[in-house]
Amino acid sequence: MRVIVLGGTRFIGRAIVEELAAAGHDLLIVHRGFYAVGDRRSPLSMSLIGMAINLSLDVTLIWPMGGGGLALATAISSIVQCALVLWLFELRVGRLDWRSLRQSCLQIGAATFAMTIVCLLVAMLCPPGHSWAQRLLSVGAPVAASLAVYFGLARALGMDEISLLFRWQRAEP
Repeated sequence: MRVIVLGGTRFIGRAIVEELAAAGHDLLIVHRGFYAVGDRRSPLSMSLIGMAINLSLDVTLIWPMGGGGLALATAISSIVQCALVLWLFELRVGRLDWRSLRQSCLQIGAATFAMTIVCLLVAMLCPPGHSWAQRLLSVGAPVAASLAVYFGLARALGMDEISLLFRWQRAEP
């Protein structure tokens, strides 16, 4: 399977890349790909653009939305930066497998949506109380239910990323 990794050289990314390579997957490490073709400016430029978008949106969204505006600004700027990096990389190196990327995004989106709904429903059923145990339950129950739904759907949908994470062996069609 061909796997695209953004970054993949530090922290957890390095361990993930090593595991994927050991499993025999064809890896495309995007930021290192720019360096491999002698382009050191593009990753820096894309990072600066992402920071500028994030800062602009932070200032714009913090007043009407508070902390949620900061989170939304970070999410939007990350998505824009990722799209710019992938677009530029495709121009420089070659065509990416957009079909498998789209499939992965749809699967992840569906599992995330279901997880969010379950989290909200369980959180409504477990209101916070005054005791330590009640507070733990009001946080722990939604988190546990959400994780169970997400990973259950990930396995049911055959999400390769989760299979690799837990080393589930998927039968090849």
